[in-house]
Amino acid sequence: SGTDGCGTKVKLAFVMDKKTQVGELCEAIKKTSKDIISKVEVFDLYESAQLGNNKSVAISISFESDDNLTDEIINAKVKKILEVAESKFNATLRN
Repeated sequence: SGTDGCGTKVKLAFVMDKKTQVGELCEAIKKTSKDIISKVEVFDLYESAQLGNNKSVAISISFESDDNLTDEIINAKVKKILEVAESKFNATLRN
């Protein structure tokens, strides 16, 4: 990649209703910071008896910017993502 910018990846694992469309969640995540989120990918998805009517979805979010992406900036963006995931999709972080 020939970019001078800086990039970082954040991985989040959510628990949500089986009926929730993961694609819609990924779209919503991207929309929270279109300017610096370059990619949102699902890298793990599973359902189990323990989860009942829920599924666990692990998502990798790539942030890229020409500016320096400090931890502070990333943490603020992740906080926003978590708020959207919870309010729109009732998806919570897996512990």
